[in-house]
Amino acid sequence: MRTLLALFLLLSIAGAGIAQTDSVANKTYISKLKGLLNNQITEKAYLHFDKPYYAAGDTVYFKAYVTLGGQHLPSKLSGVLHVDLVNTANAIDQTIKLQLINGTAQGDFALADTLPKGNYRIRAYTQWMRNIGDDTFFEQVIPVGSLKNTALKAATNTPKQGMPDIQFFPEGGEFLEGVSTKVAFKAVNASGAGVDVKGILTDNTNKEVARFASAHLGMGFFNLLPEAGKTYSAKVFYADGSQITINLPKVKPEGIILTANNDSLAKISLKIITNKAYFEKNKYQEFTVKVVSGGKITSFKSKLDYEIMRFDVQKKNLRTGIAQITLYTANNEPLSERLLFVQSPDLLNVGINTDKQEYKNREKVNINITAKNQADQPSAGNFSVSVTDESKVPVDENNESTILTNLLLTTDLKGYVEQPNYYFADNADERISHLDILLLTQGYRNYVWKPEADSLIKYQPETQLQIAGKLKNYSGKQAVANGKLSLMSPDGGPVLSQTSGPQGEFAFPNLMFAGYTKFIVNGATAKGDNNVKISLDKEVVWATANTLLSWSLKATSDINAMMAPYLENSKQEQEDIKKYGSVNGIMLQEVKVKAKQIKTEPAYRTQSLAGVGNADKVIHMKDIQFTGPLSLLLTGRIGGLIFVNGVPKLLMNNIIGGRSMLVILDGLQYPPNTAIDNILSNDVETVEVLKYASTSIYGMEGGGGVLIITTKQGSGLAIEGIESKGIFPVVIKGFYKAREFYSPGYDYDIDIAKKPHADLRTTVFWKPNLITDKNGHASFYCYNADGKGNYRVVVEGFDNKGNLGRQVYRYKVN
Repeated sequence: MRTLLALFLLLSIAGAGIAQTDSVANKTYISKLKGLLNNQITEKAYLHFDKPYYAAGDTVYFKAYVTLGGQHLPSKLSGVLHVDLVNTANAIDQTIKLQLINGTAQGDFALADTLPKGNYRIRAYTQWMRNIGDDTFFEQVIPVGSLKNTALKAATNTPKQGMPDIQFFPEGGEFLEGVSTKVAFKAVNASGAGVDVKGILTDNTNKEVARFASAHLGMGFFNLLPEAGKTYSAKVFYADGSQITINLPKVKPEGIILTANNDSLAKISLKIITNKAYFEKNKYQEFTVKVVSGGKITSFKSKLDYEIMRFDVQKKNLRTGIAQITLYTANNEPLSERLLFVQSPDLLNVGINTDKQEYKNREKVNINITAKNQADQPSAGNFSVSVTDESKVPVDENNESTILTNLLLTTDLKGYVEQPNYYFADNADERISHLDILLLTQGYRNYVWKPEADSLIKYQPETQLQIAGKLKNYSGKQAVANGKLSLMSPDGGPVLSQTSGPQGEFAFPNLMFAGYTKFIVNGATAKGDNNVKISLDKEVVWATANTLLSWSLKATSDINAMMAPYLENSKQEQEDIKKYGSVNGIMLQEVKVKAKQIKTEPAYRTQSLAGVGNADKVIHMKDIQFTGPLSLLLTGRIGGLIFVNGVPKLLMNNIIGGRSMLVILDGLQYPPNTAIDNILSNDVETVEVLKYASTSIYGMEGGGGVLIITTKQGSGLAIEGIESKGIFPVVIKGFYKAREFYSPGYDYDIDIAKKPHADLRTTVFWKPNLITDKNGHASFYCYNADGKGNYRVVVEGFDNKGNLGRQVYRYKVN
């Protein structure tokens, strides 16, 4: 039994939820938030997964890290992280809320064994991140294979059709007459992957001025000295034999650019270059150069004394990651910008060792972790660790998304970064050069003045959960200001009170509860009249299927072929469970029952509408072996039922009915003419259809038929627009409680050790909360599975000063 006393934690953080007063404390809080935005101090999220891909029926385990600012400090700004599982139809299958404590949380998604194979995605974000936009959200492709109706042999891979694309990016942002310019380029195919390319650059007299060829993943560079009155074009040749001619941007007669050389380990060499025309007009004008690195801004001012001016920036003052260097006028208007990647010795040195190098199957492995900072001092940190059988879970390390690739590189760049971990493999000169070309292309910047922070703060940080909505009069047409509202649990506990605002808005902020929890919201006017209507705000699911990021769809489509060893192991595991039973449970054998069918008419019982109606059709969602928008899953399954933009309608004599169907969600009337896709199909238990509903039960609204949706919790999930009179019983989804990863202990569990079934685990061990002590030490143990070969240990995390660390270690099982 849940009690409100156990579930509520009322915090004293000012400004959380909807402010009811204009207090000094709240003004100070808002002022601090504006300061964060103005100084580009944003949150970043990263998820460490137990492995890179899964099979239908698996559980996806992950650890969440949320940092604040360029120093990557564990964020204490947000207390809630939203995590979505997005299916192959680009719709949200599951969404959970995790409680962030010191910038970390743990979670999981259980994948149905009926999932079709494909590229799924998991994304994570905080409300504060929404102020910047969804391109700052964490998002990662999660390939899921399936044994259902699929063969383990390689499937035919049908690539997207279309011509490859190439773009050119002059360093500093512009081509200037008489100024030699480094020009980067990137060529990609229709799926967004880099392709080899070469070409010839000519001017408008058809004179050849340069040749170029890609060096890495379709990227490369060349140098060009633009001449006055000339235009330039590139004749591009692709590896597939196709070719195209591209016009380069026009040459400007005057201007100023910033260039940088990052070859030295100790310094960055900057050049501010103008052509003669610009220099003559702006001689001795003051300018400023700002360097942003690790959340700190370093700036210096100078005057334009020469056409070429040189400056050095010492790297010892910069942190590992992207440094943003910008040239400004005296009026603080940006002129030119360059991104560079700095490699400083400030990452955590994470050491991993085992008690020996080789083991037997099912043998206990003792693993020790040490964490030290750049000064070789012990570091107390928060880490996560996974141990996988590499023979069953082979990994392309160049393609891995890690805590380093994500927080130090990809979140600060535009679009999809191919093979991000390639740039972190070592410090070879070739890799450093390729990384610089990446920043010249996907780090290319333009200058559009952004609105002031006043208008950017639409979403305040969530420190805890809240229940919010609106209070209206009985007709629902007029807001009730200064109304009285209370929130309580039917299981008992304290009663919370709030007063509605000028527009009838109300909120119960700073709540903490787990799972699906029942509440009762009571409302009345200031005079105590409870003849009012209450509606609750919809839980925000950021971005619809049409606005979800699309670059993730560029991942490989040949899922089963890519993970053939993994799926073969899953097949053996299923066969073994059927034969011997599970280690921690039993799979029941199929039982065929022969009996005469008894036809019964299902009944619907509603909490808010009187009476009982007989359904013409009942759909049990567990019988639908697909995922996607609710309207799509129901289409074609109920005779005469169609959906127009997600709104259910009935066909009458093959003609679409003139009115929409009445939708009842867990006993409450759903907003008229509203798409039912706002309801996550994963939350739905049954869908019932009444084609000829009784008006005495459902009123005139039911004249077009009734669609009755019952969720798995069976009582009023909060959906925007649903109203209740005076009293609103509702079920709210609280913080998700993560499953505990199962790992057998062969030393003490004799029965398990003697079982005849094979131990076919792919993730041998997963620990999301591995804490190093003040001496930088931590240890754990695990038991090997039956697989032989290399076992791969991955440790990732950070310390309380924002130092990041990652290490990979392997040991052998014979």
